[in-house]
Amino acid sequence: MKTVEERIDKLEELVEKLVIEMLAFKEEMKIFKEEMREFKKQSEKDRREFNKQLAEISKKVGKITEDLVRPAARPVIEKYFGCEVSAISSNLRMKDNGLNGEFDVVAISKPCKKIFLIEVKSTPRIKYVDEFLEDLIPRFKHLFNKYFSEYQDYKLIPIFASLEIPEDILNYLSKQNIYAMAYREWDYMDILNFNKVKI
Repeated sequence: MKTVEERIDKLEELVEKLVIEMLAFKEEMKIFKEEMREFKKQSEKDRREFNKQLAEISKKVGKITEDLVRPAARPVIEKYFGCEVSAISSNLRMKDNGLNGEFDVVAISKPCKKIFLIEVKSTPRIKYVDEFLEDLIPRFKHLFNKYFSEYQDYKLIPIFASLEIPEDILNYLSKQNIYAMAYREWDYMDILNFNKVKI
């Protein structure tokens, strides 16, 4: 049978061992926290870099889509609307008292007295159609009338263009009286809803 002193010595030894283990654990936790902090910092940096690359890719895809749609604008307008295009502009930027606008393709037909505003999207969505209708067209009218008042009596023809337009968005464009321009069976650029739009 152990004496009280031996038990106290043993207890002190166990406490001392426990304290050493606790200190070692505390040091390990400190190192772990620092590693986690570094990991979080690196993850955030990687996430920002990934988002930046994704934005750049998205911008390039948008530019490619515009580059494919733009040359088709003149022949499509002349074919469907029977209007000779007098002037065509890409990425037209205008500004007036804080109101800014950048418009993908603008074509003017003096003989037909029409202005064709073409909004190009690489990935068509209903919200983009709504933005075109509710924001971009009114903004264009204001800015264009300000800088090109000689065309005030010209009729505005809105066209929403992409490489491909899904059926639901095509139907929505028709209901909103906006022409849909895209590749027909990937053969040539076309107006897909010409007979459904009443302008």
